[in-house]
Amino acid sequence: MTFLTIFPDFEDYHIYKDVGQVNILTSRLLGVKPHILSYNKTLNESFGMVGYNFIKINEIFKRVPHIKLDFNILIFLILNAKKYKYLNLYHPTFATQIYAILYKKINSQGKVYIKLDLDLEYEKNNIEKLNVGVKSWIKRKVFTFYKDISDVVSVESKEAYELLLKNETYNNIQLIKIPNGVSSKNLSQEFGSVNYFQKENIILTVARIGTEQKNNELMLLALEKCNLKDWNYLFVGPIEDKFNENIRVFFERNPHLVGTVRFLGPKNRSEIAELYKKSKAFVLSSNYEGFPLVYAEASFYGCHIITTAVSGSADITNNGNLGDIIPIGNYVSFYKAIQKVVDNDLSYVHFEEIRKHAIDNFTWEQILPCLTKRLKNG
Repeated sequence: MTFLTIFPDFEDYHIYKDVGQVNILTSRLLGVKPHILSYNKTLNESFGMVGYNFIKINEIFKRVPHIKLDFNILIFLILNAKKYKYLNLYHPTFATQIYAILYKKINSQGKVYIKLDLDLEYEKNNIEKLNVGVKSWIKRKVFTFYKDISDVVSVESKEAYELLLKNETYNNIQLIKIPNGVSSKNLSQEFGSVNYFQKENIILTVARIGTEQKNNELMLLALEKCNLKDWNYLFVGPIEDKFNENIRVFFERNPHLVGTVRFLGPKNRSEIAELYKKSKAFVLSSNYEGFPLVYAEASFYGCHIITTAVSGSADITNNGNLGDIIPIGNYVSFYKAIQKVVDNDLSYVHFEEIRKHAIDNFTWEQILPCLTKRLKNG
């Protein structure tokens, strides 16, 4: 028996994200073989030896963006659906719904698991169901059919879970809350343990710097008002070309922050783990999110989290008790939260609580047995 994840854009780094971890760890718990279907033809050379089995999508038709219906994937399912006991798909797109329906039509005994990776703000404001016209009618009909055949559907945050049940988007037999997480075992084995005395006066952001989603402009506005004292603020991640001008202007206006606020660019997993260990606080200023993996990573390493009120913010901070939740776009509140961390060293107060909250709620070892139980019994 096998567990197939369809993720056309799978790249090396997805191994350590939810796509790769859910695939291989759930497969182990189910006692089946893990398979991932993607367009990347080199993955088996790098990761085949650690248990992953990658299948290259045969490019008969021109490749399309992952949110669009891909006829290459349809052909694969027509020819191979019966080989797979479990089918795992991502995001609530029309294409995902069609793949699930086709799989179930061919393999009625198989199980479909959809991981929504839901943008909560989009879901709150989604009025597509109110639209009229043939296209919307078709989408509604397809969704109704897809909803009926889906075995397990997971969403990442408590707020999103409650919203989908309230709106009757899914029922409570199908829907389950599965946040993104980290492997406590793997991180400890690869990068060692963490304790508070390893930490320095560092505030960290790990993201794609300068994207509209991450709204790092907000952080620059907040930092202009902060008195960082002997603290450093580190931005880690690839920097969008257009954002370099924002950085130049920021330092031109704040020359006293040169060397204190630093943009380190992309780092590998080992380097990022070391930065988490050293950092006392982690900041995310996003306009929207599903449930960012960096939440679980930062919390696992005991960082006090300052975040905008995006999906999962209440879960990761225990409703603001182990971190700060800021209204989206409010740089004054962000400045005050950062200053509070600098002035009071809040991570010292909550370090052990933050770690326990992360290990109990946001590690795959705790999360995935619940998913496995649903897949076996659903």
